[in-house]
This record gives sequence, C-alpha cells and structure tokens, in this order.
Amino acid sequence: MAKETQHNQKRRQQRGITPEALEILIAIGVDVHVDNEACHLAVSKKDQKRLLRTLKRLCTIFEKQPYTVLSHDGVVITSAYKTH
Repeated sequence: MAKETQHNQKRRQQRGITPEALEILIAIGVDVHVDNEACHLAVSKKDQKRLLRTLKRLCTIFEKQPYTVLSHDGVVITSAYKTH
C-alpha cells in the first residue's frame, strides 16, 4: 500500500474510501491534473465500466474457491477450483 498522510487517512475514512479502493485508484487512475508537486488521479467512465465488469467476473471466480500452487521460487505450477 502507498504511504498516506494522516490527513488523507482521516478524509478517506470519513468518505468511506477503503484502502483497497485507494490501491485500485493508484494502479489504474490517470493524471487529470498535474502541478509542480502532486498529480491528481481519477478513473474515466470508460475505465470505471471496465473495472466493474472485471470485478463482477472476479466475484464469480472467487465464489468457486480457486487455488493455485506455487513453486518455492514463485513460479505458478497450476491453478484450479477447490472441490467439495
């Protein structure tokens, strides 16, 4: 997670913006205004729609309880769904 000021943490909590939402904004947001010391990130309507579609697909996937197997050096060996 990105470092955040106490001011941002307080305002973010007051406005109901979760740390996860902040991470997504930082990851996919684009500069809408840049001044000498800071950039202002936002998500376009087009990217917002794409994100919502992706999140819906992820919800469907995680309802099926996926898992993955990693080697000791971090290589993905296989991925599957948990069977009951």
